[in-house]
Amino acid sequence: MLQSQLRQYSEEEVSAILMVIARARQLTRSEQIPALIERFLEGLAFENEARANNLHLTSQYMANLLLCEWDFFRREIVLSRFDQWVNIDEETMKKYYEENKNMFTLPERANFRQIMVQSKEEAEAIVGELQAGKDFAELARLYSKDPLAERGGERGMTPKERLHPKVADIIFSLSPGEFTTTPLQLGAGFYLFQLIEKFPAETLPFEAVRDQIVSELRRMKFSEFQESVL
Repeated sequence: MLQSQLRQYSEEEVSAILMVIARARQLTRSEQIPALIERFLEGLAFENEARANNLHLTSQYMANLLLCEWDFFRREIVLSRFDQWVNIDEETMKKYYEENKNMFTLPERANFRQIMVQSKEEAEAIVGELQAGKDFAELARLYSKDPLAERGGERGMTPKERLHPKVADIIFSLSPGEFTTTPLQLGAGFYLFQLIEKFPAETLPFEAVRDQIVSELRRMKFSEFQESVL
């Protein structure tokens, strides 16, 4: 079947295909070669179609196309053999974990809501509504003047170190669900806050980051593997 497919190509193109086949035999299992050849033939078919439509391709263009196809094969070959070659055992993973614990340490952090208005009187009026049982998120949507208003004022999980020191002191002094009753002035705005949840700094256990470690070790070993086979 391959011979019949090759008849439509020039001698130079056939030589290029045979070069790919010879190289592929050195680098991958024989049963994978037909799929690689088919992909290569598709690229050459594009050239033939272009010629049929009087699109004159320069020899340099065709050479570049062949090089691109070979690069595709090379990546396919590398990926097909990488899983057989790489060996990441438990000891290697745990050693990497112990040596890089800083990568798996989460800082002190909190998720909270905020309402920002432009006067102290407005903020104090909102405090009255909160103390009367109104929902903080609903009041944020109704009154807050900052971009978080449409999300009910929710800031999202934020490391303590990224907060304004005054905000951090307030947020981490609250209990979940608790809100502030004294407006905080920052710049031209007056802020009220409600804590949703907070967490202390912690180092994630090995099992929680196992997949992340495997991915990182595979990435590190991939360059080494490429050099060994190409």
